[in-house]
Amino acid sequence: MALYHDKPLPHLPLNVTLNTVLSIWSQIASMCLVATIAKSISQLKWLWFTEPKRLLADFGAFDDASRGPYGSLLLLFRLRFRHRVSLGALLTIFLLALQPFVQQAVQFPERLEPAGNATISRGVVFYEVDTGPNHNNSWYLINTLKGSIYHGLYDTSISLSEVSPMCPSGYCTLPQHTSLAICASMADVTPSLQTYCSNSSLQSCTFSLPSGGILASGDVQMSLYTANNSEYASIAFQNSTPIIDFYTYFVSNKTGQPLLFESTLNVCAHTYNISVKDGQIGIELVSVWDRLNTSINYVVEVPGIAEGTIVMGDYSFACMTRFLQTIFTGTFINDSENFIYGSDAIEVLVETLLVPPYDEAAMDTFLNGLATSLTNALRTAPGSEIVTGTSYKSMSFVQVAWEWLIFPILLVILTFIFLLDTKKQSSGKRTDLWKMSSLATFQGLSSQLHRDLGPMANKEDMSQRTKDICVQLEKRREGWRLVASQ
Repeated sequence: MALYHDKPLPHLPLNVTLNTVLSIWSQIASMCLVATIAKSISQLKWLWFTEPKRLLADFGAFDDASRGPYGSLLLLFRLRFRHRVSLGALLTIFLLALQPFVQQAVQFPERLEPAGNATISRGVVFYEVDTGPNHNNSWYLINTLKGSIYHGLYDTSISLSEVSPMCPSGYCTLPQHTSLAICASMADVTPSLQTYCSNSSLQSCTFSLPSGGILASGDVQMSLYTANNSEYASIAFQNSTPIIDFYTYFVSNKTGQPLLFESTLNVCAHTYNISVKDGQIGIELVSVWDRLNTSINYVVEVPGIAEGTIVMGDYSFACMTRFLQTIFTGTFINDSENFIYGSDAIEVLVETLLVPPYDEAAMDTFLNGLATSLTNALRTAPGSEIVTGTSYKSMSFVQVAWEWLIFPILLVILTFIFLLDTKKQSSGKRTDLWKMSSLATFQGLSSQLHRDLGPMANKEDMSQRTKDICVQLEKRREGWRLVASQ
């Protein structure tokens, strides 16, 4: 067992399992112990009769005990543990548990062992732009990012796990790593909303920003404006450098009141812990880093990482801003006859903000989905790099629970002690080693004892007679004899 302990499950010849080998060896050990104990009990039988006034029926009790656990149990009750043969009877009974204990001692737990590499992509630098078909010194956002923006608009269930690691085994770990990302922020700036009404109906009101920018009037139920000039100046994010900063004005279906949200998308960095278990990807967002150095490009300052490692280029940043500004604009008009949507973003936000969970919670869900979609695109965009981790496979190991072997080892030791004690007693009494010999029984009965027993009619009669006859083993001139003892 020590040879295989804490090692992978061995492949034995002929596809024999380790359990089979253990079963064979424990069976052999059990047979050896049984034979040793049985012979010792049989020898003690003869020593028992060297004392006077022993019932002849004890002869059968000792014989039964040497044959198995049931006879040993009856002998224990008969002798009430008052003779050394009781140890042999107990050992015979306890041997029944030898194989279960040996089997229980060896277990085969599953462990994960390295089996190769696992990889995942992370965004590091992003300088990519599209120069267009004519290459006329104009720059545009690359199509991959455009697609991710529309994906984020129409699918709010996007998760970071969509960028999945290459994990051949289904069990993988990856080192903690930091990746270029997009973060969303939102503020409810409804208290800053300026309202001018000619009567009590909302259709008679004009809504504007403190800086003067008109947001809505008449039948306009929702509008989008980017905070890119003095009329539409930022209220909540004046000290930040967002990719886009836009206002969303709408009339809440939940409260019936006008609301105004200011939202931004910003360059940032995410630190992840990523693992795979049973094929399921687990992603823990450990930290979000949003401090930017904008002196050259847009560098995310991350403690412990060299400056300039996580960066978005000026041109890429400008292209993303320009493209997002074309999307987050327009109005939604409900004139009781027609629904008029001024842009794709307006249509999506109408279907998002005017239904449960409504308002701020719905806007938060929308922005997070859009930011996650862009983040996933940056993690795999040109300029990304590969993070290498470890792939594991499940293997069966041999583990020996040594405490389960205490009982079998104790049985062996006690059997050896029982054997030595029997041998010592036999030497002291100067009796021959007859053990289980039937011939010794025939020869040992004296002629007088034969007459007292009478003819062999049936088993019941013989058993009854032996209960009333006391005998003793004596050494006479012609040899050892079982004689009647008064």
